[in-house]
Amino acid sequence: MSNDAGVMDRDEIKRQLGIDKLPPPRLEGLPDVADVQRLSGRGALRYRKLTSLIDPIETAAFVRYIPSDVCIDQTLDGRVFHPENSIARSIRTDIEIPVVPKVTAATGITAAPTAENHYIWLAGLLKWAKDELGFAACAPPLIFRTNGAQGTWPLLGFITMVRYEIPDGLTKWNLGARIGLLTPKNPLQN
Repeated sequence: MSNDAGVMDRDEIKRQLGIDKLPPPRLEGLPDVADVQRLSGRGALRYRKLTSLIDPIETAAFVRYIPSDVCIDQTLDGRVFHPENSIARSIRTDIEIPVVPKVTAATGITAAPTAENHYIWLAGLLKWAKDELGFAACAPPLIFRTNGAQGTWPLLGFITMVRYEIPDGLTKWNLGARIGLLTPKNPLQN
């Protein structure tokens, strides 16, 4: 102990640990926020590709199908990529839509692969994303379409940027998981 408060000085700590110098604090050397966005290059590259596939006519047609409880914030730009706030969802357009009679009665969607049914399905995915992620608002969804060339699936999807309103004392990670799934008990578990 080298000072009156009972705290060892640095030389004593280095001697006891058998090191020449103390390691730098954990937060030193971390990249700036702007650099963090550059680190997530794969997501940014995919997002940039999706923005090149946006169809303005389909985007305008989709507006009628946006669920009423999804708040649209016109100040957000869905074309801008942010690793934590940009989302994209897509559906396959070459398969029948997976529905049951109760879903058809509630939403009007049928199994036929029509544009209207695809928009209803996408609107359900937007609602699901809102419930799952817990965002307060999103940019107007931008609709993209792929044609399934070169052995890929034909897709229809949306990209958007979301905005969170985080109550004091919580983090963004406390907002999600507002959904649950009830299943029968597994007979193999006791």
